[in-house]
Parts: sequence; structure tokens; C-alpha cells
Amino acid sequence: MNCPTCKLEQGEGRETCGRCGLDFQKYRRVLERREERRRQRELLDRTGLEGGQSVLEVARSKPLEPLPSETLQIGSSPLPRHLDPVLPPNIRVFDDFDDEPASQWLDRDGWIALGVGLLIAIGLPFFPFLEMILHPLTTLFHEIGHSLFAWLAGIPAIPSFDFMEGGGLTRWFRTHPHPLLILLAWGGLGFAIYTYRKQKLSVVVFSVIWLLHVIYLFTWIREPVILFMGKGMELVFGGVFLYRGLGGWGCVQPSLERPLYAGLGLWTIFRVMTFSHALINDPIARHFYRQGKASVASDLVRLTEVYRLHTSLDGLARFLIFCSVVTLILTFAAFRYRRYILAALVRVFGIVRS
Repeated sequence: MNCPTCKLEQGEGRETCGRCGLDFQKYRRVLERREERRRQRELLDRTGLEGGQSVLEVARSKPLEPLPSETLQIGSSPLPRHLDPVLPPNIRVFDDFDDEPASQWLDRDGWIALGVGLLIAIGLPFFPFLEMILHPLTTLFHEIGHSLFAWLAGIPAIPSFDFMEGGGLTRWFRTHPHPLLILLAWGGLGFAIYTYRKQKLSVVVFSVIWLLHVIYLFTWIREPVILFMGKGMELVFGGVFLYRGLGGWGCVQPSLERPLYAGLGLWTIFRVMTFSHALINDPIARHFYRQGKASVASDLVRLTEVYRLHTSLDGLARFLIFCSVVTLILTFAAFRYRRYILAALVRVFGIVRS
């Protein structure tokens, strides 16, 4: 059989789609309830229940037309094509609030992808040439982190590669927030609050985001956050890749792509951990990192010496290891409780069809 949303051919006995994550059983229940409500609405529209008639009497005297013959088959239950929702498959299972989300865990394909990915992540350090090929990718993640959080602070910045001294370099066009960029950001939040003004929870969420943005802009944490999010964004991308490897959502060839995503994600996270371990235990690595570049000092060195966070380089390295472990835990939690997270987003932002 084929998935009714992404059309991926499914193996026998599968309960969820390996590409889009659609729960077939839950999908059937949602459509059956929708069909029942549609029949009830059509019955009321056609009769109006005038003259004291009951719904049962009207149904017996004026039976409804049968369902269209064009259907989609999942297992043994036909799914009417005309009821196929417009929303993405990850959202549509929450259209009915009485359909409670459920947690999930890895299936056989998921365990295979995770195991192969773990072998890839552990084996890559033994092949320096392959690591050298992937190094620009992590450099790009690193500089994107600096640039993104600079833009969030109203500071224009562009990530780039440093072809003179190696690695990457984020070019800032000013050192203080630009008023126009701040107004644009607040204007977007204001428009979001106005759009969701009838949903109290959404207004609260956007208001908290605005308050955090104000704190980020006008306190001393702005520059330290921009500096730290170089390594932080490496962990974010590593978590995203691992998440895709665990679930396989959006993969065209899941059997091939899932192990590669899992391997790249784990390798990226492990790379941050080994970097931090070297700063703590290897005097040579710590010496070279303290040297930095001719144009600018290294990120963690600036955090300890310029912004005086009352910690040492070893302390920041240990904090990076802690963040790496937290990234792994959050990634597995996001996969396991994916439906709860989507349900929460639906309730906050109102992505629900009546």
C-alpha cells in the first residue's frame, strides 16, 4: 500500500509512514469522525428537523447518498479522497481535540539508521581526508550561528570562510544594534500579536518572546551570546540532522538518507565534545586555541578574558560538553514526544481546521 499523503510505498504491517510519519490508524479515526460529522451536518441542512421529527426518523425516510467510489486504501479501511485534508500530515492528526497524541519510539528501520550512524560518527576520525571534506560544513554552521544571533541583535553580519588563516570569519558591519532592524523585528512581533489577538495563549507566547528580545538587546548578554552561539549552532545543526535520521521525515530515500543524517548529526555533536575534551586535557591544543588568529581572538578566549564571565576556559569547555549531552537528550525527546510538541504548537498558533 501507499501512504495517502506522501505516496511512499509502505511495507506490510507498518503503522506509521517511514517518510512523513503519518499514523495510519489515527488517520482513519480522524476521517471517520469527520465523515460522521459531515453526514450529521448534511442531515440537518436537508431536513431542518421540522415538525418534531427525530434525527433517526429523518434518516430512515431520507437516507444519505453513498460515499464517492474514489477512495484510498490503508490496510482494510477505505479513506475517501474527498476528505483528504489540506494541512501537512504531521498536523492533520490533531484536527480533532478528542484524538489525543501519543509518544513513539524507534522502529526497526530507526534502530538500523541509528546504529549505522553511530558507526559513521565513530569511524570518521580514523579517516582524516573525509573529516577534512566535512570540516567546511561545520565551519559554516559555526559562522551561521554568529551571524544569525548578530542579526537578532540588530547587527548586520555575514558568515564567510577565512582563506588567509583557515576556518571561518563572521564580518560585522557595526558593533551596536541598528534602530531600523530593531523596529522591523518588533513590528513583526506586533503584527503577530495583532493577528492572534483572540488567542490568549498565543499573545502570551509572543509577548514573552518580545520581552526576551528586549533583554537580549539592552543587556550585557548580547555579545557573549553571539560569541557562544558559534559552537552552539554546531550543536543545533547536529541535533537537527540526528532528528531527521531518527524519524526520516522528508527523506526521499529513507533507507539511505536516515543513516547518513544520523551519522552526520552524531559526528557534529561528538566533534564539539572532543574539541572541549582537548581544551581541558591537552595543553598543546589549549595553547594553539589561545593563540587565535592575527585579526581576532578565539571565541571562548574572548568570553573568559574580555567579557569576564567569572569562569575559565576549562569551565566553558565543560559547559560545552554539558550542552552536547543536553542536545542528545533533547533530540531523542523531541523524536519521542513529537506528536505532543506538534499538538502544543497547534494549540498555541491555532493551526486547526474546523
